[in-house]
Amino acid sequence: RLCALAFGRAPCLLVIRDRDGAVFGGYSPEPFHTSPKFFGDFSSFLFTLTGGGGGGGGGGGVGAGVRVHRASGDNSNFVYCNAHKEMLPNGIAFGGNLDSRFFGLWLHESLETGRAEEQCSTYSLGTSVASAAEFRVAAIEVWAVREDVSPPAADSSGGGALSDAHKETRAFLAMAGREMRSEAMAPPPQPEEEEA
Repeated sequence: RLCALAFGRAPCLLVIRDRDGAVFGGYSPEPFHTSPKFFGDFSSFLFTLTGGGGGGGGGGGVGAGVRVHRASGDNSNFVYCNAHKEMLPNGIAFGGNLDSRFFGLWLHESLETGRAEEQCSTYSLGTSVASAAEFRVAAIEVWAVREDVSPPAADSSGGGALSDAHKETRAFLAMAGREMRSEAMAPPPQPEEEEA
């Protein structure tokens, strides 16, 4: 059901709460889609909620914060999704390596269990994002960070990362401390002409 509702729709934030109370996940700048290869870009990241109670540093109560693990630049293995394959891992992964089955965050296709390694060459971790390397899922949410956008031919807004179609994505990236360098290069807004 998660795949049917979330795949191919919009850039999204995957949020997991494990049975020990840790809250963590990852951001995919591309819609989830099945592929035998990694996808995404350097705006992808992993995160952990910190403080405010709950096991594993999660919980989201008073005094809660977020620890963002940005892409390290060592490789481009950002996000991976696959299902029903015999020779490839089946599930959702952020960072890592398909050959060694070593991921920064791995959610098994059953959506009941996962792994979160302490070290991952794709993201700057240092510690596991979950309460333990092996975790059991208590809850999963997938949040779209913008509405579905019409195909480019039907988009009358002018497109591009600075268009209104991407306003929510830009706001979310700003909250995560990611800047949009293209905003500095954008042409100044044109004054609207008044009708006589």
